[in-house]
Amino acid sequence: MDLSNVTPQQIENYYAGKSKDYYKKFTTNQLRNFFSEIVSLRTFYRANPSEKSKIELRLRKLKAMLLYAEGRQTGKSDLKDFRKDVFVLTDSVLSTVGDFNNKLELFFDIMEGFVAYHKFYEEGKNL
Repeated sequence: MDLSNVTPQQIENYYAGKSKDYYKKFTTNQLRNFFSEIVSLRTFYRANPSEKSKIELRLRKLKAMLLYAEGRQTGKSDLKDFRKDVFVLTDSVLSTVGDFNNKLELFFDIMEGFVAYHKFYEEGKNL
């Protein structure tokens, strides 16, 4: 998804269009660990919006964190599809096309959407 020219409806369709099985492939703990890093990055960004190089470095670190989590997974957990989606979004933020700050804010919003849908489809709920 190209975040440089995306509409709010396209954003909603992006995470709402995933099946419930997509969200049930990874655990709440896996998502919580990843999302806590996103919240930390968002806090840093809002306090230091001009620190683009540090923000970019932390975005690249998010990718590494997901690769690590995917490598550690066992059992029914499967982060592959989620990782691929996050990589596409992260690469869009890091691209030189469009306004970096706007794309980063959209990235944060989309990640919150993933968390919301994961919670909705959490095991044993809203099946």
